[in-house]
Amino acid sequence: MAPVWRHSIMGVRHPLFQMGVRAAGGLPAPLVFSDDFARSDGAVGNDWSGDTFAIVSGKVINTPNLGAELLTDGALENWTTATNLTSWGEAAGGTTTINRETSVVQGGSSALRIAVDGSGSLSNVNQTLGAGNHKWVLADLWMRSPNTSQGGYVYISGSMDSPRFSPGTTYGNQKASLRTTASAKSFRMSNQGVASDNVYFDTVSVKQQTDTELQLTRPAYPTADYVLEVAVSTLERGTKAGIIFALDNPANPQNYCLLVVDGATVFLWKFLSGVLSLVASKTEAHVAGQTLKIVKWGTRIKAYHNDVAIAAEQAVSDAAIKDNLYAGIFSTYSGNTFDNWTETVKATGGSDSFLAPFFSGADGYIFPIGDSVTVGATDEVTGVGYPVILTDAIATQTKAYWTEKPARYAGGGWTVATVKAGIDTALAARADTPTHVLIYLGANDVVSMPVEATYKTNMNYILDAVHAKWANAQIYVGTGGRTGSEANTATLMTWNADCLAGRAYAHAGINYIDVFSGNEATLLADSVHPNHAGFVVMAAAWQATL
Repeated sequence: MAPVWRHSIMGVRHPLFQMGVRAAGGLPAPLVFSDDFARSDGAVGNDWSGDTFAIVSGKVINTPNLGAELLTDGALENWTTATNLTSWGEAAGGTTTINRETSVVQGGSSALRIAVDGSGSLSNVNQTLGAGNHKWVLADLWMRSPNTSQGGYVYISGSMDSPRFSPGTTYGNQKASLRTTASAKSFRMSNQGVASDNVYFDTVSVKQQTDTELQLTRPAYPTADYVLEVAVSTLERGTKAGIIFALDNPANPQNYCLLVVDGATVFLWKFLSGVLSLVASKTEAHVAGQTLKIVKWGTRIKAYHNDVAIAAEQAVSDAAIKDNLYAGIFSTYSGNTFDNWTETVKATGGSDSFLAPFFSGADGYIFPIGDSVTVGATDEVTGVGYPVILTDAIATQTKAYWTEKPARYAGGGWTVATVKAGIDTALAARADTPTHVLIYLGANDVVSMPVEATYKTNMNYILDAVHAKWANAQIYVGTGGRTGSEANTATLMTWNADCLAGRAYAHAGINYIDVFSGNEATLLADSVHPNHAGFVVMAAAWQATL
């Protein structure tokens, strides 16, 4: 029997049929369904299919079964010598060493200690898994590191991701969902980001999972054009949670796409005959309750995390994927929970006008140039200042993809003369092409005002060099300053305006006086550098200007 499309109110099916409803122009309207899962614990119901999924306390969770243990001596108890773990291979770099640890253990009498040399040389222990080809496995281990910013990796050699963990100075339990391939089944544990210190591993388990138990699917859609969104309420770092879509067969998933988070990265993957390949990714932490959204319109795909595009529009045109009609929730671990699923699907012969706005905005790439304000280190929240706040804000506003590319050119104490001296080398080192170049200088020039002619010569040189490198980029020149130097800032604004005259590609940017004067106490960390609140205001000013 074909699925019946309904509205859903408070997670319960509501008998308001979409059939026959017409959109503007007389075409059938999109089919809308939502589910907030606010019902009794137990089977998910509501036309969802997935035997290992359930509702618990108003959230969806998955408890997939685990296969047999794939490791020999995952307890790390058997050592031939103090530096030779019997059932594991070893690869040591530099003077980093693999060691038996008998004092700092999580369980049993032994653990693995990687003593890292002063250069941070990478070393690992490894073991080939007896897992199937192209299968998900769940690694469960205990780990200890020097602090919460240094640690190690667990990964399958040659796989698409390698979760990094930094649990700190006591053992912490870690989980990692990894994908085997036909040739890559070597499970590895390695130090990372540590120098002249120790990383510990203990009580390790790796077990295979069944693909059909990792998905909770909706009935087949009438078309392959839709907007899907779900909130990932809680996430165990290192595991995978998100949306499966363009799925061929829930009973035998071979060809499909995934948009998932693992706590540190957002991945858009596709699978052809079960073989995973990366479409796009974005390094980004996941905060509890943030959403994932996928927009599919024929072969065109936009992927979003927290309502911000993770990459530019992607094309998935594989014949085995593009017209598949199943989609739903994907999860590899019982600690991941989901809420507030929504779907808007093009009806057969229906209107797709609801999809067009996601593809109408132009993508943008900003190249910031500046001094320590542009470095952004005084942002106590992001640590990188206004560029990331700006691109996220524009991306949310436009539904397009905005990011910093190429990486900013900025440094503490820099003046216009400093940038002029280094701009040719900086541009030569950057291959990516920006759409917008944002120059914000002046905080150091106002301390000791340069000669006007020299300043203008240097600024003109910068503008000409950037334009010669990227003829289609729009350049914006902002004017920085500092507390008590507003008069000098105003003078620099006048000089900048003279430099912009006659350059159609160059425009006035923001300035210190309009953004910060009178609000220094709340927006600045000192007399020059914004705090996070100041960078938010600064980004908003740039957004309005652009």
